Amino acid sequence: MTIEEKLKEYIKEHYGTVREFCDKYGFPYSTISTIFKRGISKASVNTVISICQALNISTDELVQGNIVPVEKVIPDLMDLSRNYITMIDELPIKLNGEVLTKAERWSIRRSLEVAIDIIKASREEQKKTQVDYNTQLGIIETHKRTRL
Repeated sequence: MTIEEKLKEYIKEHYGTVREFCDKYGFPYSTISTIFKRGISKASVNTVISICQALNISTDELVQGNIVPVEKVIPDLMDLSRNYITMIDELPIKLNGEVLTKAERWSIRRSLEVAIDIIKASREEQKKTQVDYNTQLGIIETHKRTRL
């Protein structure tokens, strides 16, 4: 079985039809069907990467003739924010074609830090509320049992 046949089968297995896959991810049907006819090696690198990302399969494995699902990595906001803060601090950044001033970059950085602090505080409050709710349920259950 060719890699194109494997890919087509994989798409059908997960999306029902090739057209449904294309509609879901915005690929022109003609692009995908051309890949099946002419071969994946004739497709642009960007197209192959986009298909692999949509299918959540390894690009490296696909070009070697294998379809291997990859684990989706969900980035941690703290890691992302450190990277963004570093970029904001060190790189020239444009907004609508104009380079941001140091003060504007600081404002963006501070906004990101405040947003993260608000999320953390909100989650802590939710945890406390959940603990209080669970404690109340326990008291109610205990009270019910003692009344019987």
